[in-house]
Amino acid sequence: MTMNYSIFITLLLISIPKIIAATDTIGTEFVLSFANLKLIADYYTIVCTNDNNYTATANIKWWSLLLNMEVEDFLFIEAHGYNEYSFNKYEVLYTSYSGYGEINFVPENRIMINSDLPISVVASFHNRCPNLKNLHLVPSIPSLGQNYMVQLPEPSRDQFQIIQFLPLKNDTLIEITHYVNGIYLSKSTLVLKSKFGSTQHVMVRQQHTSIENSSFLIQATKPIAVVATVTCVKTKFACDYVAYMPQSLPLPENEIPNENSGKIFALTSNTDSVYIYPQGAEYADIFITVSNDNKYDISENISTYYPYEFLSTSTLEYQIVAFNSSLRASRFVSELHEAPLYGSNDGACITNLPPISCFITGKILFALYDSRRFIEVYTDVRNMYNMFINDISIYKFNPKTRVLVTTDFMYAAFEVDLSKLFGTTATLYSDGIYMAYYIDTWGAKLACYELGYNN
Repeated sequence: MTMNYSIFITLLLISIPKIIAATDTIGTEFVLSFANLKLIADYYTIVCTNDNNYTATANIKWWSLLLNMEVEDFLFIEAHGYNEYSFNKYEVLYTSYSGYGEINFVPENRIMINSDLPISVVASFHNRCPNLKNLHLVPSIPSLGQNYMVQLPEPSRDQFQIIQFLPLKNDTLIEITHYVNGIYLSKSTLVLKSKFGSTQHVMVRQQHTSIENSSFLIQATKPIAVVATVTCVKTKFACDYVAYMPQSLPLPENEIPNENSGKIFALTSNTDSVYIYPQGAEYADIFITVSNDNKYDISENISTYYPYEFLSTSTLEYQIVAFNSSLRASRFVSELHEAPLYGSNDGACITNLPPISCFITGKILFALYDSRRFIEVYTDVRNMYNMFINDISIYKFNPKTRVLVTTDFMYAAFEVDLSKLFGTTATLYSDGIYMAYYIDTWGAKLACYELGYNN
């Protein structure tokens, strides 16, 4: 018997000029870092897109581990185009980590980017033999926050979870609370130094059965960036590298929760796990609904103030709702349990899952990477015929389309194959709200990231 209930959602449709991308993650200032163990054929790159009418100039600054000094360079990004910058890994990559949920002191690990025009930045990693791949969005500094929750998939044997805490322009006091299976384990208090060249701090968690299902609540007195990495996570035949920059939790004093800030949905599409992050300070009543065409609840109520993980296999879609709290979430995608996704048969990736209140509007420019590439788009059903790729209706690309049962048919999803799209960049446009994710495969591995979001 199908369970039916109604949820009424009020959407604000924002009409803006087509040339503007209304997303907080586009900006002029960025901070990022790479983390990994020692490999032989690994490459670290940033990819910058510029949707302005003029060439953008980006200043890139890092601390050279070879020279023990600050180094800078410039990158020019042509109008309505992209450019990339590849780093010498021996200058920017520290690889000597150890610990089971412990803080490591590391040399300056921040890479700072300042642009004279708003741009979008994506961090890229790949390794040859074994093949490993990752892409993740680098949000602009104004879109960062003070508080974060992080839970990552379990690393493979002898591999690591690495969480980097990156200060901005001010010294920052942070507290990191470590939970295992939702039970408090420990708390660390640190001061992050903003002066460039300072020693920085990293949470390191080597694989061990006694601390499986670890999660971390990060609370800072000033905004910071967080980069969360698993050096190799188990896949069907081997393992893959995954990394992302978590979306910050809203500060309770700055936001009044509403039905859009506490509502998240997505296609299952080989999602192995979904990690749900309530605001962190108070209990949150969370409801989860899944569908295989007929909608049914898998959880009536979850009261939690730490990350909650649920497995979404054997379903087509899911929706997460919190009526008394704003939510953040992330998803771990792999082929571990299902058929190959998008032509990859041994890959994995992580994305944020922003709620409806963080959807974007307008035009966004993104780079096209490997030959097998896709986007996943979510929008209001009233906006389904108002989505365009390179000024062409999304329907001309023969997308897989699904009106989402779990949202009471109020939202729809598209999976769009861009493999036959020529060029090095593409644009996605709508004057309604939407959320989009880029997905591609390389050497049987998988990479994915969110194109942008608002905070």
